[in-house]
Amino acid sequence: MAMRCQQEETQDETMKYAEEELATQVQGEVIAIIRQEEAQRAKDEAAKQQTEDPEDELRAKLQHASEKGVDPRGSLAGRFARDDAGGNNDEYKKLVGRKEKAEFRRRWAASRLKELTEVREREDEWKQVDTTKGEMVSIKELIKREGADAKKYIEKCAALGPPGSSTTLCGSATNAW
Repeated sequence: MAMRCQQEETQDETMKYAEEELATQVQGEVIAIIRQEEAQRAKDEAAKQQTEDPEDELRAKLQHASEKGVDPRGSLAGRFARDDAGGNNDEYKKLVGRKEKAEFRRRWAASRLKELTEVREREDEWKQVDTTKGEMVSIKELIKREGADAKKYIEKCAALGPPGSSTTLCGSATNAW
């Protein structure tokens, strides 16, 4: 009888040790996956910031020109000269003085800026997502509950990113992914 109890205790200790070993291994893998995801996000964010939109530069020039006026020899002069609402406009051609023409060019820059801004505006729709499905559990608890299947849940959770990927996980197999 005493021998059987010792064997059960030894098996329990072995099982506990194996679970802890698996938990440590999975935690290491999770941390590696999370770091890879964070590095990829950082690269994506850096690439996004490096890509400048040419319309942003034009918008800045038009903003300046609508406040200070369009320089007839500046970078917007060519656009103004080719535009039907600008230099090719009969009303502009009939203007006599420099001040009148400068005011016309300033109004032209303001109208182009307004058109550019209107084209760029959009309305986003937001929907409310029910985040109460499942439960937050630690990695160790997830391994106890799911065993070897825990790895796929951990990988999914790491791919989703924070807040579930830091110290707790998204949920267990009962969670609706």
